Amino acid sequence: MLKREANPLNRKISHEEESDRDGILASLKASLANKTKIEIKTKNSKTSFHSGVYNIATVLNKRVSLEQETVSINKKIIQPPFYQATIDTTAFTEKVNQYKFNYLEGVRLINAKKMTAAKLKLFLTETQKTLSLMSKLKEPEFLLSSLIDFQYEEDTQDRVSISPHDVFSTRHDIAVYGGAGVGKTTTLEVYSNITAKHKPNNLIYIPLNRIADEFKKIINTSQGQKIFDKDLVIKLILLSKGLSISNEHVEDTKRILSGDLTSILDGLDEIYNTIPKIIPAISEFKKKNPTSQLIISSRDCVSYLKEIEFLGITLLPFTREQLNKFIGGWFSDKNKAMSLLEAIEARNLYEHVKTPLLATILCSLVEKGVNAPSSENEIYSERLRLLTGEYDLYKNIARQKQKADLLKKCAVKLAFYMHKTGVRNLAKKDIINALVPTLSEHYNQDLLENCVEELISPCNILALDPITKTYSFGHFRFQEHLVSEELKYNRNIDLSELVIYDWWRGVLCLYAQENEISAIIEDTYKRYGHFKNAKITLEAMIENTSQKHQKNLKNLLSGYLKSDRMDSMFTEYSDEIRAWDYCIDRYSDDVDNDLTNLYFNF
Repeated sequence: MLKREANPLNRKISHEEESDRDGILASLKASLANKTKIEIKTKNSKTSFHSGVYNIATVLNKRVSLEQETVSINKKIIQPPFYQATIDTTAFTEKVNQYKFNYLEGVRLINAKKMTAAKLKLFLTETQKTLSLMSKLKEPEFLLSSLIDFQYEEDTQDRVSISPHDVFSTRHDIAVYGGAGVGKTTTLEVYSNITAKHKPNNLIYIPLNRIADEFKKIINTSQGQKIFDKDLVIKLILLSKGLSISNEHVEDTKRILSGDLTSILDGLDEIYNTIPKIIPAISEFKKKNPTSQLIISSRDCVSYLKEIEFLGITLLPFTREQLNKFIGGWFSDKNKAMSLLEAIEARNLYEHVKTPLLATILCSLVEKGVNAPSSENEIYSERLRLLTGEYDLYKNIARQKQKADLLKKCAVKLAFYMHKTGVRNLAKKDIINALVPTLSEHYNQDLLENCVEELISPCNILALDPITKTYSFGHFRFQEHLVSEELKYNRNIDLSELVIYDWWRGVLCLYAQENEISAIIEDTYKRYGHFKNAKITLEAMIENTSQKHQKNLKNLLSGYLKSDRMDSMFTEYSDEIRAWDYCIDRYSDDVDNDLTNLYFNF
């Protein structure tokens, strides 16, 4: 049994011990307030009170030691300086305006055919520097971006009338941009063929879409990822020439590449999703081969545009005058040409037929008795209808055995399968293997094989690539159109999953021409909570809708984007509060520190 006198609560302390404890507590308070070390001196150290005091004193002394060590370390650290700067707005504005004048004067000389090849090369170099500077000034991360207001003069004429071949011949590194069907591949193929006649060993043309499938086969092997970790462009060159990727071939290719080599990488947008490392690989290739020339092509509505370091030139669609001249030269019957031009004007079709591809298809359709369609997607639909039998009926001949609806269904399902798997070309056996699982519930394999044969001939919907011995839909835009048809009728496809990918942007823009898209905007925000990766696609889709719907769709998207910015602002504000709290704490011993000393005068 515990004795009463053993209970410490019942023990009385002397006045001397009470005074001793008061002194110890006062010392602890002083140490805590002054951040100084403390040494406990007492006659009695056996009680629980003294034991606790020793523990507290140990912690306080450790804290003081750490703080002194921190002060010592901070004295050795050079803090980031604060800057006070004044901007000469007059000089700044004059300099930017001078860049603008030099550019517009160069454009004027080019259009007047008064610029020599040497001056053209200098003009391209200076233009690249100017555009790089302007891009830097407009970057949100740049210190001055929020203080500079750029205004665009819409009436300024800076359209350059020059052959792309003349630009290529300057040996400047060039990125060729343009929308679907403006002639990027045709331009590069023609330039490649012409150059090859004069300098066959100085030019390599690489159609990137043709090697995507071969690349995938290698990358899916156990060692595939490591194979393309280095010398990616060299290995793509080997693939395009049908050579194996061995160390021996890679080293041989490096030795063969001459200083004045021109490498053309056509269709970057068609392979980027498959080979995302290609852009840094291009930069690395250029560093290792500084005297070589690189020409690449890509659609202009891609998310990776800023990552490309080369000077970009955009192949523009026809002007009205050029379209009129094209149509006039197509038809031998001038009355038919005039009738088509009047239909384009009356139905406001210029925006839909101003590319060489669409103008060619339109003229071909009208020549065969089809009325001018009302949209780009409708033009492709009419083309498909003609190829799957309507033209034969028009000519009163019968070359195919399968019904047009079945042929179209096969083409649509095949295109969707190819797009979903990220390819443009397939061998015939792979085409059949793709269709059978999809359509075998209603059609037997023999029938589907016959459909594939007829899609090849007489329909000419599937075209043979003589190099790879595989089949494609010809122009990439034809594949995208067929995929958009699948999106139209297959409600099991969640379009909000697709808007974040560059690869699907062309398909979704064609879909938007004939379908309501407000639900896609709403579903995208519900799925992701923001439009970070979908903004480019959604804006492009809105531009492809009819004029009467664009305003409401833009307002809808704008409302969601404002929500994005509000969320971002609150997040940044919270970060700033935390940063300011840190600054107050960090500089609490130096209250005279001026944290607002960074400013610019305009």
